[in-house]
This record gives sequence, C-alpha cells and structure tokens, in this order.
Amino acid sequence: FMGVSAATGVGLCGLTPGSITEAQYETCVIPLIQAAMHRWGAAITSAQAIEEPGTNGGMGAIEVFSVGDISTFLIHASAAIKAISSTTLVGAAALTSDTTYWADWTTGSTTPAALDFLVLDLFCNTCNPSGNVYGLLLNNVVTNFVAPALAVSKPVRVGQSDKPIWCTIGNTPTQSNALLGVDDAIWQTTGLQNAWQETIIHWASAVGITSFDIYCDLRLFQ
Repeated sequence: FMGVSAATGVGLCGLTPGSITEAQYETCVIPLIQAAMHRWGAAITSAQAIEEPGTNGGMGAIEVFSVGDISTFLIHASAAIKAISSTTLVGAAALTSDTTYWADWTTGSTTPAALDFLVLDLFCNTCNPSGNVYGLLLNNVVTNFVAPALAVSKPVRVGQSDKPIWCTIGNTPTQSNALLGVDDAIWQTTGLQNAWQETIIHWASAVGITSFDIYCDLRLFQ
C-alpha cells in the first residue's frame, strides 16, 4: 500500500501554501508517486492518491482545491500509476465533511473511472453527553458515504477511525485528549477498548466496508 499525504513534496518544491495551483501540485507530487511506483512496481497493490481534500482535512493546511481540480489531479495521478503498474488499485481518502468530493468520486462524470476504491477517515469531534452523537455519525456514514460508493461498485475502506468522544470537564473535545480512554486506566484495564474495536469492525463488515484501520495518535515529539 502507498499513501500520498497532502504535504508530500510541497516543501521540496518550494511552493507556498494557500497559493498553489492544481498544475503546480501535480508537477510536484506526481513525479514522487512515479518514483515510488518505478521502485516497487506491482508490489504496491493499492495507492491512495489524495488525502482529505477539504478545509478540515489533510489538504486544508496546504491547499483546498475545488472538486474539479481534485478530479483532474486524481485522473492524472491514476494514469501515471497505472502506466507503470496496471494492476495497482488507485483510491482517494476523505473526511465525512468532504461530501462534495465524495459525491464526485461516486457519481461524477469523470472522476469515478480513475478510482478503484474509496477511503473514509472516520472521526467524531463532537462532545454531546446527552445525545447519541457517535451512533448518528455511523448512520450518516452508511447513508451518505458507504451506500453511494457501493451503488457504483466502489469498495470502501476506513483509513482511520477514532473511538467515541469522552467529554472533558470543559466540554471541549479535541482529538488529543477527548477520545474515550486516552490516558484512562478504566478504558485500558476493563476490556472496553478491545470490545469497542471488535464491535466497530463487525459493524464495518456488516455495512459493506472492506477494511478498517484504527486511529492511533503517536506523539513522537512534544
């Protein structure tokens, strides 16, 4: 598997975030993708060509391209990958906030042909102790993301997923300290973590998701 992060190559190319054109991004990133493909070829069975293109995702800190620009990039990136290894599957990743991109990847006039699979990064950044926020999120995922993709025969993978939100005293959720059980001995010692992982993976299988990765926040530097 090869994943191309939003920041890949941007520093190397000397581009300024906030003013990058789609053509500049292509010129910067696609040669790096090609280099990896030439190095490992068909050993790379899946290539994720874009990560979270919207404002709230990985591309947000680099450049938020239009749906049309992302479509152009994916078409060209896919062609570059398959020219080197025709068996490598090409996909793209989005957040649940990237609805306009996801719609184009499933029912657009050009983009779907360039994508063999779709990746959903599943995060719940809402703190609501009185409501079924996490359950509503999962229902939204099935209705608005998984179902449209499966309807056009695009396999769906969950690339990242966090646990249900644990509300902080200040009622302000953040990815680093509001996940259920982060630094919490109860979560770690009662078996809740294993139970959640087993349950969410069974849920994913039941709704047609083909693979599921758990989000892991590794803090190497603080």
